[in-house]
Amino acid sequence: MLLGEVADRLQLALTDNPAAALDHYALGLRLLGALRRPPPDCALAPETGVFCDIVVRMSVAADWRARLTAAELAGALPVPQLAVPMAALAYDPEWPVRQRAIMALGRIGSARSLETLAAVLAMSGEGHWFERESAVQAMGECNNMPGLLAALSDTSEEVRRMAVRHLARQPRFDAKARGAIERARSRETNRTIKAELKSLLDGNHE
Repeated sequence: MLLGEVADRLQLALTDNPAAALDHYALGLRLLGALRRPPPDCALAPETGVFCDIVVRMSVAADWRARLTAAELAGALPVPQLAVPMAALAYDPEWPVRQRAIMALGRIGSARSLETLAAVLAMSGEGHWFERESAVQAMGECNNMPGLLAALSDTSEEVRRMAVRHLARQPRFDAKARGAIERARSRETNRTIKAELKSLLDGNHE
């Protein structure tokens, strides 16, 4: 079955039988697999309107697996129209859904996506460090320097380490970024992260 045909069939199923969560989940997985192995003819891909309609409907499904598939679909074919439903899923009750939605926001990379990622990064408490770490990873996906620098002040070592990892991929830092990294290094209490921050400064020149 071609990619566009899978999308059309899933859209029809969502319309005719919106409560059939398992059917939607199965068709969603087929669509996801097809997106990850795109045909040589891009015209066979589902139209953006159809695709967005599918993701939006699955994102509000009662079955968490359908919501998870919606987030994975948005990550596989990121378009700005999906920033709003992914922003909602970033606060889903199920952690796998939240994580995939946060990563999808990084791949979408729109202003609305970055706004949500900044809000996730601002979530306080050790109970939310998983979300903040994923937000930093997503910011790294779209090279959001302000977000990565802000993450250097996070209370979680895991989050700060993720920020350093993505900052290390940047080809160059301007004076403002170098100043933020130097301040982060001066207050860092973890020796390994402190050394990694020094390496960033030593190996990257304005």
